[in-house]
Amino acid sequence: MAFASKTQTELQEIFDRARGMNVSPFELFDAEPHKKERKTSRGKNTETEAESEEPIPSVFFTKTPNFVNGTMKEFQIEGLNWLVSLHGKGTNGILADEMGLGKTLQTLSFLCYTEKATRKKHPSIVITPKSTLENWKRECEMWTPSMKCFIFDGDKTRRKELRNRFFGRKKQTEAFDICLVSYEICLREKSALRKTKWDTMVIDEAHRVKNEKSILSQTTRLLTCNTRLLLTGTPLQNNLHELWALLNFISPTLFRFPGEFDAWLSNEDEASKTQEWKAEQLRKILSPFILRRIKATVDLKLPPKKEICLYTSLCQMQRLWYKRLLQKDAEELGGTKNKAVLQNILMQLRKTCNHPYLFPDAEPGPPFTTGEHLVTNSAKMVVLDKLLARLRKNGSRVLIFSQMSRMLDILEDYCVYRDYDYSRIDGSTNHADRVEAIDSFNESASKKFVFLLTTRAGGFGINLTGADTVVLYDSDWNPQVDLQAQARAHRIGQTRPVTVYRLVVKNTVEEKILEKSQQKLRLDEIVIQQNVSEAPGREQIRSIIEHGIEDLLKTDAPKPETDLDQIIKEGEERTKLLQEKFSGMGLDDLASRQQPVKLREEAPEKKTALLLSPLAERRKRKLTRLPPPTAPKKHHLPSRRLLEITRKEELLYLKENRDHMDSVPDEFLFSEEAKEMSRKEIKQAIDSAGPSTEKDEEEKKKETHRLFLDWSRTDVKTLIDCCKRHGADCVGLLRRELPRKKKSQIEKFLKVFLSSTHLYTAEKKSIEKTSRKKETTEKTRRRLEAYLKQPAPRRLDSTTHYTQEEDLFVLKQTASDWDSCEIDELLKHKIHTASQFAFDFFLKTRTASELGKRRKLLLERLMELEENSR
Repeated sequence: MAFASKTQTELQEIFDRARGMNVSPFELFDAEPHKKERKTSRGKNTETEAESEEPIPSVFFTKTPNFVNGTMKEFQIEGLNWLVSLHGKGTNGILADEMGLGKTLQTLSFLCYTEKATRKKHPSIVITPKSTLENWKRECEMWTPSMKCFIFDGDKTRRKELRNRFFGRKKQTEAFDICLVSYEICLREKSALRKTKWDTMVIDEAHRVKNEKSILSQTTRLLTCNTRLLLTGTPLQNNLHELWALLNFISPTLFRFPGEFDAWLSNEDEASKTQEWKAEQLRKILSPFILRRIKATVDLKLPPKKEICLYTSLCQMQRLWYKRLLQKDAEELGGTKNKAVLQNILMQLRKTCNHPYLFPDAEPGPPFTTGEHLVTNSAKMVVLDKLLARLRKNGSRVLIFSQMSRMLDILEDYCVYRDYDYSRIDGSTNHADRVEAIDSFNESASKKFVFLLTTRAGGFGINLTGADTVVLYDSDWNPQVDLQAQARAHRIGQTRPVTVYRLVVKNTVEEKILEKSQQKLRLDEIVIQQNVSEAPGREQIRSIIEHGIEDLLKTDAPKPETDLDQIIKEGEERTKLLQEKFSGMGLDDLASRQQPVKLREEAPEKKTALLLSPLAERRKRKLTRLPPPTAPKKHHLPSRRLLEITRKEELLYLKENRDHMDSVPDEFLFSEEAKEMSRKEIKQAIDSAGPSTEKDEEEKKKETHRLFLDWSRTDVKTLIDCCKRHGADCVGLLRRELPRKKKSQIEKFLKVFLSSTHLYTAEKKSIEKTSRKKETTEKTRRRLEAYLKQPAPRRLDSTTHYTQEEDLFVLKQTASDWDSCEIDELLKHKIHTASQFAFDFFLKTRTASELGKRRKLLLERLMELEENSR
């Protein structure tokens, strides 16, 4: 039997057998079906083979069903049959078709099937980004008009009206089939949504729940439903843990713990297991739960899509700002170990590549005027200006995506200057304006030429087939985000060929970012995420920043290209070479290219430091005073005495170098005491400041040696977050969260961190609260284990319909699954599979929420019993 055809019960049996044998379920996938024993009427044991035939779904569609108003494509009918098959097996799933293949239609046809064919008594809920709410409603009215759907959105008054209308008392509410709600409203109205029992819960753009600890993931898990369906065009983005989170969401009884999932993909003979072996195991485990089709493999009959990278060189103003930024941060580039500093430098360089006017002092003025300087002071704008003029002449319509909303402000000024009719969507656009902008652009007689969008706000779930050209003004680190943006135009309903132009500045950070993006895209094609496509490390960021510095320092700088035909021709050639560069690479090749460069000890040998240090030295010689004293970083855990000495040096520096208090920058007032002082008190302290004594210098040297200089701000944040979740006694967990730290290092840092009284006071209060809660939980656990060991445990609560046998079963399963994040779901599943409750209708009809309330009540009674016994 193929693994993908197994029912939920058969899958559960495989996973339970694997856990009992302490092996990976992969080893049992292709094994012989497990033999079950049954007793004959004479009492003898006989063995029967597991059924070898695939379970036949109740309905199989060969053409568009009559309840769909229109014609579905063949692959969409296959998707509907797959969903119907999952529904018949009692299994949840992930519909992961590529963007633009009609996941909305397939989902609506499935919801209509469950409503018509199975005569369901409960409505369904679709949780989706706010920008796609109206699109879902229109698709429902167009394809399944018999389904009554409504959008649960609006201000407080409007939502209250909708609550009373649809979620009030049963006799007074209107019936509906589908509730459409955004992520934000789902969180705000979780109390109303939890009161309704849903037949199917659909989450669109489901990568939003890839973090099982996020508020959205935890809230949606509390909704009571029969079926969970996730929709996403990018099921694999960063790492295996996110994949586990999605699988745990749809099947918490199979995928219980992330550590267990990681162990299945590695064993003792790790050296013999290649990346391809792990990819094969992933495909096996995904096959029952996920359906993934891409445009290249289905007969979609879409017009072709062509992507061209348009390369240009920095203009004079951009070169000036680019060089200025590198000179300013030359020392940080040469020797810093702080990743955040490098990320900030990288972002500033990317802003320079887009347009220098993104910096406050770059644009000439006041007065600030709109003119030709908007174009000539950015190489990208020069290319875009020529490109848009040609596209408008040819009758094309254009989508322009940028990651920066401030860049859209500049592009908006440009559109006004060139008299281009345009629309705009960014993160601040409200729902009504979004709908109006999309509708006005998609109208057949629309005069809108340009649609300006931010990649994150306008790149998901909306239909803009009125455009046949997409311009990616800047590239995202994650290639899936750019593909989502391109799919706004290249999707079902598009009748013209689509051209994608990606603007790239030569010999800058943008070239390296594009290369990293192509590496990630190749990894996604191979379908494995082995922590090799996560955010770039410190040395990778440094190498990206250093790219193109030799060209920048040349005296004869190349001028930006002005011949559009030549730019397009060169772009086609370079785009082809870039794609061929990675198309033939395997997993091991890509993984080796992603490994961070080893950090050298000698900072002067750094490429950036060698090139820019003379410039930095010239700037240093212009200073007329000594640099200010360096304040110890909070995350290095300085002692109170060290802070006092440093503050004394700080005040002396201000006394010698500042003439009046208004010029004191805020970064000098680093201590908590200084922040609470008035300006007059600070000035008095500066006036009375004196030089440090020899004793102060000795103490400073001694205390400085005690600093934890090898701990970054990110390391400390990770430690604090882990302790907030698990308490102070979590060294074992911290070793997994901080793999580069030794156990002794963590223990030493944690001891000083917890004993200091002047740092992180609010965070430590939260940790202490968690520790007390954890202590209480452990105490309850020990008491429960002792209670269950008693030969005849005392009845804890006799005020409800639960029997003693039922209560004992609940407590035993609570003890066995104590650490599970889905303990109530597991309890419900075990009750349904327990033979002693086969005819216990009362217990089997309890929901997971009701069983959770009973479990908590029994534990409270158990602790009260212990207190009373004292």
